[in-house]
Order: sequence, then structure tokens, then C-alpha cells
Amino acid sequence: MASDLMEDKSKNPLIVSSIAGLWSTYMADSAAICMFQHYLKHVDMEETKDILQYALNLAEQHLEEIEDIFNRENIPVP
Repeated sequence: MASDLMEDKSKNPLIVSSIAGLWSTYMADSAAICMFQHYLKHVDMEETKDILQYALNLAEQHLEEIEDIFNRENIPVP
């Protein structure tokens, strides 16, 4: 029964506001990835490196998930 509900939800196309939100998040995380990579090359404090690495991994994961959604919905990836 629960899987039927999930299948029904996946058949509903994304609305424009959802696409816009995903697009904005994709662009922001893309920029953040560039900044985190730069900071990781220049930071000396190990604790700060750990935090930046965590943030970088999270942003990369967001991009992968959003790309999957865009591909599934046949929306061009930014």
C-alpha cells in the first residue's frame, strides 16, 4: 500500500515553483562547492578543514540528488 502511494506521487510532474527552488539550490550549491574547495586548499586549522569537508560533501550530495530529480523529470540540468 505504501509503495502504491509513492508510485502515485512520482507520477505527478513538478510544478514551476518546485523547479525554481531546485534550480536555485543547484546553483547555490554549485557556487558553494567552488568556495569550499578553495578554502580547503588554504585553511590550516584541522577542525575548520573537517567542517569545510563536511559542507563540501553535503553540497555535492545535494547536486547529485537534484540532478537525479531533473533527469527523472526530463528537465535540463543547469
